[in-house]
Amino acid sequence: MSRVLAASRVLTLTRQVLFTGHVEAGKSALLRAVVNHKSLITCSLRSNGEVIMLMGVGKGKPLGSFPAKLIIADSAGYDEDHGSLVKLCMQIRPQLRRVFLMVDAAKGLREPDQSMLQHIANITHPRFSVQPVLTKMDLIEPENRDQVSQRIHEAIQVVLPRTPPPILTCVRAEKRLGIEEMRRSIAEACEMPVEEAFQSRNLPKPKSAARGDATNRTPVSGRPHAASPTLTRMARLAAESAADTARRRPSKPSFGLKMH
Repeated sequence: MSRVLAASRVLTLTRQVLFTGHVEAGKSALLRAVVNHKSLITCSLRSNGEVIMLMGVGKGKPLGSFPAKLIIADSAGYDEDHGSLVKLCMQIRPQLRRVFLMVDAAKGLREPDQSMLQHIANITHPRFSVQPVLTKMDLIEPENRDQVSQRIHEAIQVVLPRTPPPILTCVRAEKRLGIEEMRRSIAEACEMPVEEAFQSRNLPKPKSAARGDATNRTPVSGRPHAASPTLTRMARLAAESAADTARRRPSKPSFGLKMH
């Protein structure tokens, strides 16, 4: 029960950011790259329906323990027929600091994107800012990227005039783009240094630090952990006690047949 209360307290008090966007805009792939976790389970509208998954991010304690440094709310996205849960999350989550709105750079703003922008504009005194993110920039020729970014930014500013320029991203290994900028934006929204919010899996870590990726979903390694002196002493005492009990127990008579 104490762990449940602790988790509930963290989810209530910890600053949060929201990842959302049109279905198949590349949200999940970008999220995995940002937290450096290739096998991270994410939300899919096609597979899970409308759902939002809260993920603890930061050095925290290992093995999924709380507290996390911040929370990334991963939504299943929206389309022409879905998106009410995302809109509700924006209205009722006071911990929400920034919404990262994913837009497929090759397809531009679609009708559901426009609807989501209009919903955000209608929220009275929102506690969060909006950061547009253009995904799949590898599908746009380098010489055309600035033009595409400017066109989408201007369309967004018609509805949300104070929106900053989009972050241009690509998750393909040979053309990776915008991942560090995404991490800086998340850390800035949560008012903490990026070094505190994220930790690379490839850097050597001190013994006290969490192992694994940036999320608190740290995979458990197959190697056994070294036993502490206290646990070793307790195991030895238990073994000695069991042996002493066995010596004091009277032996049972044997009923076997004796052969002559």
